[in-house]
Amino acid sequence: MTSIKRLQLTPLTDAEEARIKKQIAQDPDNPEASDEELRNARPFKEVLPDLHAAIVAHIATEKEFEPGHGYTKEDWDAVSDNPEWTEEDIRNAKPMREALPDLHAALVAEIEARARKR
Repeated sequence: MTSIKRLQLTPLTDAEEARIKKQIAQDPDNPEASDEELRNARPFKEVLPDLHAAIVAHIATEKEFEPGHGYTKEDWDAVSDNPEWTEEDIRNAKPMREALPDLHAALVAEIEARARKR
């Protein structure tokens, strides 16, 4: 699987940092991770191996464009060769819950179920 090349970004200004923190605070579905949460973070493949395997298997079967997955035929054609993401691509990216609502709901349900088991 091709990896995404990392962008060389310039450091944020104080104003940009403040704007980003304000946007994070306004999104209750995606709060900023605490330092402890970041220290304890584990790879998706490790935390949800069955779901990871299902996603990888599903992606491998997608040979042709199928509507209804949160992207257009033009989007499909644009990324079919896994190009590098530009800063504009990143700015225009949709939240997972909007672009992949079924997958997002499955992840949320799995995380909530695991939290209840603790």
